[in-house]
Amino acid sequence: MSIEQIKEYIKEKGINKKNGKWAVSHPRFYLCSYLRHKTDLTLEQIAEIVGYKQHDNVIHAIKKHNQFLEYKDKVYRENIKGVKNFLNTGEFEYKVYDIRTEVLKCKSLIELHRIQKLIQNEVI
Repeated sequence: MSIEQIKEYIKEKGINKKNGKWAVSHPRFYLCSYLRHKTDLTLEQIAEIVGYKQHDNVIHAIKKHNQFLEYKDKVYRENIKGVKNFLNTGEFEYKVYDIRTEVLKCKSLIELHRIQKLIQNEVI
């Protein structure tokens, strides 16, 4: 996967735009970690690629990524599936959710709350 392909993906998905919605910020966190550990890019270069103004935002994003992984956050894992798929296969993923089916599959209020968060953050 080339840096140019990653830049195109970031631009196409709007990940480089200032946006606090989880559907955008979670993939940005993941990409910061990926670019830091899989490339020789500096923090400043990564910041420029993902749309941050300063390199310390990249450091914060990597810390958040690690926290989400440590806590096994389901919403985070759901939100980064598309970017992980792209980095592994080079294919853009456009997942279409059927909210009714997702709700019917729920077995607890926690799962319903997860769907509510996905809806609030415009993932669904």
